[in-house]
Amino acid sequence: FLSALILMIWAKKSGLHIRFRFSPGRLKKLLAVAIPITITASLHPIFNLADTLSVVPTLKAIGFFAPQNAFGCLSRSAMLYALPVSIATAVAASVLPAVAEYTKKQDVTSLNRDASMATRLALVISVPCAAGFMAISKGILNFLFENSSNYLTLVFIALSAVFLSVGEVMACILQGAGKIRCTVIAASVAIASKVILNIAFMYLWGINGAAISTSASYMVFLAMLLYYIRTSTPVRLSPSKHLAKPLFCGVLCFTAAYLASMQFSTFLSIIIAAIVYIPAVFITKTLKISELNQIFSGHKIEYSNR
Repeated sequence: FLSALILMIWAKKSGLHIRFRFSPGRLKKLLAVAIPITITASLHPIFNLADTLSVVPTLKAIGFFAPQNAFGCLSRSAMLYALPVSIATAVAASVLPAVAEYTKKQDVTSLNRDASMATRLALVISVPCAAGFMAISKGILNFLFENSSNYLTLVFIALSAVFLSVGEVMACILQGAGKIRCTVIAASVAIASKVILNIAFMYLWGINGAAISTSASYMVFLAMLLYYIRTSTPVRLSPSKHLAKPLFCGVLCFTAAYLASMQFSTFLSIIIAAIVYIPAVFITKTLKISELNQIFSGHKIEYSNR
């Protein structure tokens, strides 16, 4: 309520006049766009719902000891990987209007530029989080919850942060390009795979199977979106910029965090990993200082080539 109130005040001060008009035709057009976008953006809570309905009954069926405690560990891990995703979702939302505009103008150069910037920003945010979750999962859980039982669930679910963060950006690019149906298909397949793999993997690996099924389903989601991006839009993402460089920086972050955790506390290990990771991002030009200046100066994703 407070957020909405602040936005209304800002809108009034900026001279924006909003008039509410209702008609069945407009509502139908709005829902035709809003429902598919909402489904795609709601993957995380839908996956959580799938876990809530299936994890405990399945663990009980296979004779797993203390299924409620195991589900609690999975829920904590899911909460942690959702943090970078929430930031990446905001990045994705910011690029959607620009993509729609450039698609309408058929400005392929600007479209690729902004899509690349949004994708790399999502990677820069999510990759170190996943690396940290994998390198010092036990320390992080002890630091936050004073309980690191079943810490492997965080290790196995960590890559979900990357897959879903980038997936949200890819979905917004497709939506901005008018390919909303593609995102719905990808989201539907991801949800179906989560439900099927959840039960199958828990029979194989217990509670860790639920974490693995989450990462695998998000990977399916991202892979389908990348396919649709390639076949349905003029956007072309460089493997060097969007895979090799972020992966290299992520490996450095993982190594720094893991080695530091052998000698220092979890908090200091995170600081040391950040000290290693942040310069690597700029040295490898995964992200440029000029791009950050554009973002923090209040400009949209679009930036100068200078």
